[in-house]
Amino acid sequence: NTMDAKSYGKLTVKLPLGNKQKFTNFAIANKAFKDSHKMDLGALAWVERSNKIMIERGENSIKFKGLSYKIVTGPSGRNWLDRNIGATAVATVAEATAAAGQKMPSYGDYYEFSKLSAADICPLGFSVPTDGELAADTITLPDATKVNSVATALSSFLKLPAAGGLNGANKDKPNNVGSEVYLWTKTVDRMDVKKGYYWIAEGGTARLDSAILAHKFPVRCIQTEEPILFNGVSYNMITSPNTGRIWLDRNLGATKVADSKDAANADAYGDLYQWGRRKDGHEDRENTSIDSSNLASSITTPASGKFIESTVPPFDWVGANVDNDGSERARAWKDGGANDICPVGFNVPTNLELKNEINKAGISNRSEALSSFLKIPTAGYRNRLNGGVITTGPAVFLWTRDKVAVQKAKYLSIDSSGVGFNNLDRAYGFSIRCIKTKFSVSTANDPVVNDPSDPSTEDTINFNRFKYKTVLSPNTGKIWLDRNIGAAQKATSSVDTAAYGEYINFDDSKRACPMGFGVPTEAELKAETTEAKVNRVTNLSTAFNSFLRMPAAGFLNINSSNPSTGRPNVISARSKVIMWTKTSAFEASNNTGAKFNNNAGHGHGFSVRCVKD
Repeated sequence: NTMDAKSYGKLTVKLPLGNKQKFTNFAIANKAFKDSHKMDLGALAWVERSNKIMIERGENSIKFKGLSYKIVTGPSGRNWLDRNIGATAVATVAEATAAAGQKMPSYGDYYEFSKLSAADICPLGFSVPTDGELAADTITLPDATKVNSVATALSSFLKLPAAGGLNGANKDKPNNVGSEVYLWTKTVDRMDVKKGYYWIAEGGTARLDSAILAHKFPVRCIQTEEPILFNGVSYNMITSPNTGRIWLDRNLGATKVADSKDAANADAYGDLYQWGRRKDGHEDRENTSIDSSNLASSITTPASGKFIESTVPPFDWVGANVDNDGSERARAWKDGGANDICPVGFNVPTNLELKNEINKAGISNRSEALSSFLKIPTAGYRNRLNGGVITTGPAVFLWTRDKVAVQKAKYLSIDSSGVGFNNLDRAYGFSIRCIKTKFSVSTANDPVVNDPSDPSTEDTINFNRFKYKTVLSPNTGKIWLDRNIGAAQKATSSVDTAAYGEYINFDDSKRACPMGFGVPTEAELKAETTEAKVNRVTNLSTAFNSFLRMPAAGFLNINSSNPSTGRPNVISARSKVIMWTKTSAFEASNNTGAKFNNNAGHGHGFSVRCVKD
């Protein structure tokens, strides 16, 4: 390689690969190697029939129409340009104060909605965002980081200026300059095609609204995501304007996105899966192979390619005493599970995830389901009694991956009169819509969290005999382990001894975390504790009540040993939190408050909490 060191790196892949992964089929997208000596396998985007490695150069800037833009990354992980198209500077507080109705360098150009589809409005690889993409990095964020006013629009990572806009009548001078923020999205109003959705912040509020297409508003470009090629079908990712969650744009197996003309178009319907079952041919609605006599002997070995009839209780496609409570299949349908049917990084949704999305979208019948951002068609279902596909009296039937103890599973139904979340026999064949995996969020203000009734919904990391889960910081968006290294469980109280974990000296702490995680820097831990926006840590109580659930494990003092054993004593258990950063130690107690200590002896054993690299 004759190129500079920023453009290449060494990639090490741990074998064996997971299902749906091939050694030659991967792409490295939107990430430079920079100074890192390793790359997490999770940073790879797996693709089909492609042996190219795409590497983003480290310059972090794009030249477009005579201007140089930088790239900024939002809480959602998506990349944006650092300012409005046509702007010669990034917005600042000083500029906003001085604006007084004048057009400032950060405002950029103003566009009619009809111009947004032009190929050259954004740089190559970027596009005007959808309403969901813009909402995901602004108004659907947790309360601590939500962009919900003119002030927070300016202070956010996007640095949005109050550039105002031009209405249809006034085509020369922008209105509301210095007082209101407007941005077009590329989404047409779902109720009125003569309008388009735009993002607005005025005073202490921010929201999505719609305006006539002749209005002119600024534009901020987002990096375009590549389609996902999966089992021969190309899917796009769509972002909910209501929750910020990412979904596939169609039912699993559908070759096109549904629209108003698809009342009888099976291309938009997709496959029909028996609950918890893998893709083996039974899901094909055109497949007439029926097994009327043999129930499956395990959840992974049913009769090959055949839809399994079930005419006697408990109306399941597996035999007696095979996964009666459904736990195995709930796990098997999880991303990477034994019967995983969604693309890598996606899951069959939980009941909570699907219900939250339907409720927030205001869907109350099948017409609204089809016109929503999800474009859900009335695909019918497959009858457990004879394997027949029922499309008369059309309705929506979508499985969730939630089990029910009475040998049923939870599903969504939508017809002309209403919406229902109910339980039904697992042998039925229903549609599937996949949702992107989301890490747990430890904040009561964000209802879009993993369903606590289904432990299979949370991401689990197996490391040195312990199973850790992950939590997403409401302060910084960083991903942390949910407990101290070596702890048997997440803390249930400040004095939960099972959550204390191991006592590790400074040098060993550098090697204490799972691959892809590390000991936090002092700045990283400060942002989650003494400088936190949510539940600032000031003592033992607030340390435990923070999203990190820190227990008062004390520390192993190498200068004090037990005479009978000769081993160092554990000091200050039940009264002090103390854990390593890369350069110092964090301490929290009721006597001295919360602080960072740069003089802690490196031989002592402190707790370690790991953060994702």
